[in-house]
Amino acid sequence: MFSFSASVNLAALCRLAADAARVGLDITFEDAAARSALAALGADAAGGLAIEAEGRQIRIATATGLSIGAERQLRLAALASGADLSGQPAQASLLVLHAARVTPSALPLLPSRMLRFVLVVTATGNRGTRSSVRMRKG
Repeated sequence: MFSFSASVNLAALCRLAADAARVGLDITFEDAAARSALAALGADAAGGLAIEAEGRQIRIATATGLSIGAERQLRLAALASGADLSGQPAQASLLVLHAARVTPSALPLLPSRMLRFVLVVTATGNRGTRSSVRMRKG
């Protein structure tokens, strides 16, 4: 098993989200992270992506071809359903944490997941983030 992390500046994403909000569209870090995780998995996304939220998991299938807004509505509807699909297979999981100062340095890999994306968004949201990925080789 290995892990790595990188710090990235999400100022451009913040500007995009602000521009979208001005015309009535809602785009969040979670929306961008889910789309990016599915794109990163590419052909390996056949098992789908599990989104970790509220102590449970929902599963989204491979890239849908829908707009980011439509994908957001599907994700929110799945969260609102109260379903917990933690036991269902998925290629990877995604956890987005909004943190002030303390951020986890390592998080365990979840059972039956080959990859775990963790995006930690700083409190201001525009100075940067620390994101880490843990991967278990099959």
